[in-house]
Amino acid sequence: GIKTKSMFGSSEVGGDHDETPIWDDSCTLDANKDGLPDNYPPACDTNEQILELRLRAPDLEIIEVAAAKTKGEIGEMLSVSVKVVNRGNAHATDVNIILCKDQSETDIKRNGCEEINIVYRQIVKAIMPIAEDDTEEPNSITLLYMVQAGNHEIVVVVDPDNVIVETDETNNIRRIPGGKMSSTLGVVDVGVDVIAKYSVPVIILGATFSLIGVSGYVIYGRRIAALSRFAELSSLLPGMEDDDLRF
Repeated sequence: GIKTKSMFGSSEVGGDHDETPIWDDSCTLDANKDGLPDNYPPACDTNEQILELRLRAPDLEIIEVAAAKTKGEIGEMLSVSVKVVNRGNAHATDVNIILCKDQSETDIKRNGCEEINIVYRQIVKAIMPIAEDDTEEPNSITLLYMVQAGNHEIVVVVDPDNVIVETDETNNIRRIPGGKMSSTLGVVDVGVDVIAKYSVPVIILGATFSLIGVSGYVIYGRRIAALSRFAELSSLLPGMEDDDLRF
């Protein structure tokens, strides 16, 4: 509410005759909601006005996360089903839902999900608020995770950038069941992936050095052959100077 105070003090110190430190005697108080004030002058405080504010804001909450499979071949797409409800009193639009890998829920709450760790993103155009007595199950939202080599912790995050102002921001993060999604061979796949990643450049580099070596050997062989030919001709023409020889 709103309260004004007199520069001469309250009624307790001989100032404003009806100003009191409490709010229970406000002339605008209507605790029983009957449309009539609970206190009437002169037994009420006219320095106060009780206000009722109705704030409208969404409140998105992840109520369920399910993954039919948490292991697959590298490159395979695994589905993650998410159910999100809006317990607020206003609809939410352009809701971002992401899959974040290799970050804990605590880290995401503090620092957000780093861009390089976002493995999937989906935008839901609108999520309408539900009534308090509504028992209807919300529709599932399907997110896709492309299997990467190794074991990765996967967390579902709603509104990761906190663009939507909500009454409660603590219920927008939830891990998948089991916490991790992995490739078939787990850590072994990581080693295979590293070998596959760097084997081609190593082969190309080795082939390049081999070609350089072969070229050097050929050039060296031709030089030796030319010197031998020069020596042979020199022995056949003893009366000529070396500068007069032409090949």
